[in-house]
Amino acid sequence: VKAEPACDVGSRVGLDAKSAEWLADHNVQSEVRTLSAACHRSLLPLLGVCLAPARACLVYPLCRGGSLEDRLYRAPAALQRLRMLGFETPLPPLSAAARLRVLRDAASALHYLHTLSPMILHRDVSAGNILLDERGNGYLADVGLARAAEATAGGNQRVSHLSTQRLFGKLGYMDPIISQSGQASQLTDGYALGITLLVSLTGRGAVGLLDECDDALEEPDTAESIAAADAGWSAAQAEELVRLVVGLALVKKKKRMPLAEAAAAAGGARRTGGR
Repeated sequence: VKAEPACDVGSRVGLDAKSAEWLADHNVQSEVRTLSAACHRSLLPLLGVCLAPARACLVYPLCRGGSLEDRLYRAPAALQRLRMLGFETPLPPLSAAARLRVLRDAASALHYLHTLSPMILHRDVSAGNILLDERGNGYLADVGLARAAEATAGGNQRVSHLSTQRLFGKLGYMDPIISQSGQASQLTDGYALGITLLVSLTGRGAVGLLDECDDALEEPDTAESIAAADAGWSAAQAEELVRLVVGLALVKKKKRMPLAEAAAAAGGARRTGGR
């Protein structure tokens, strides 16, 4: 299935292989039509889909800067993936400003998906699904789990959730609301973004990270103590990011921060100091 992206893209592409189970769980042609109509400067556009069960894949433009996750962790497997993109020697750590730029871009793209009609929920936001180009711009990627929010019976009321019988998303990034209610929403996407912010601040893996950072999350003015030393975070930047994490992921459901506010705050944090 060929998508017709509304955005201009480069000529090199990347393939995201999918399982037969993924094919069975998706109304692929309908979702391709929905997703290919989405266009935002920081949303990696879907170019096409192969539906052959043994070769199922999604086709996207190739982002040669790697994923945010690989650039943060720099583990052997991550370095191997970066070498496949042409980086023969390890890249220097991403600076605080570079991380904030990428996070702002991804948050802006996620908010855009939520403003569409029907609303699109990403459902798999993570550091691994944010990609960088060669200039350091960030792109929200892997919309393969994204779904349009369900239509109401009358078709006129805007809905904000998607019921599901399956769990989705990555360990550490999944909002407890999903396992409790079986519903994805703007809030559960926001929760995953909040964890991504914390991963970017600390340079650590998402699983168990909230517990590891418990003290700083309770007292954001101590956030510099958990910030990755090689990124050059200022105390003000670290505190601002931790406050965003709390607003997106730790407060009660009804009091969580809107994504538009989080995206604007991430852009503001970039201007408060650091390299």
